[in-house]
Amino acid sequence: MRVLRAATAFGFGLALLAVPAKSQAVTITSVSVTVGTVTWCDTTGSCANKIWNLGVGGVTINAGQSLILTQTAAPGPPGEPAGFNFDTSDNLGFGGSLSPCGACPTSLSINGSPVAIGGGQSATSNALNNFQSDPGGTTHGEAADWTNVFSNGVYSVSLGYADNVHGTALNNPTCTDANHNCIPDAPWLGSPNTTFLGQAGGANGVCTQGCWDAGAIQITAVPEPTSMFLLGSGLVGLAGAVRRRRSKPTV
Repeated sequence: MRVLRAATAFGFGLALLAVPAKSQAVTITSVSVTVGTVTWCDTTGSCANKIWNLGVGGVTINAGQSLILTQTAAPGPPGEPAGFNFDTSDNLGFGGSLSPCGACPTSLSINGSPVAIGGGQSATSNALNNFQSDPGGTTHGEAADWTNVFSNGVYSVSLGYADNVHGTALNNPTCTDANHNCIPDAPWLGSPNTTFLGQAGGANGVCTQGCWDAGAIQITAVPEPTSMFLLGSGLVGLAGAVRRRRSKPTV
């Protein structure tokens, strides 16, 4: 009977493990990021560089959906960097300077809560500050694919960099991301299940398919394990313990 009960618990536990994870939605109502001496935020914030409009009530993303935050203004004519309003690798806010950020500390806040990027509140090596490697000039490519830096079980955060204006030549950049497409991997503009707060592209005489020189932040809602899943895990473990005890030789 003990073996039968263990087998029943094991089977029931496996059935519960098959129950899909509960869909978990999260609403992003405020975002603020500081790199070096420059801070960018959404339109509800108090910083000088208000570039993201999250709308009334914020942006709600369901499990598996993402919110992408990057530059929102299309650059002007060649030589005018004003449109690059999220140029995080330089000390370039509104009215800022085109000087390399270098080892600029990076901090991020979502919904008023600090995000510990890479385990620290002020990370000093990440895609937003170009991994402390920007020497300045136009020959240094800055593109970087997404790297996950944070997860709290409700949402995860990844950082990347889009750059198709720097490289060996402005019209033919040597992109430093893995697939050399100059932007982070999907999700990006046009990806499914993605809310993209950034410029839609467009040529300006330097770039033929939209100019990018911008950090990028990806916030993705993660599934929430259901209580049934946790119960199933416990039953499977209990059944295994009973079976091991049953099979133990007696002395």
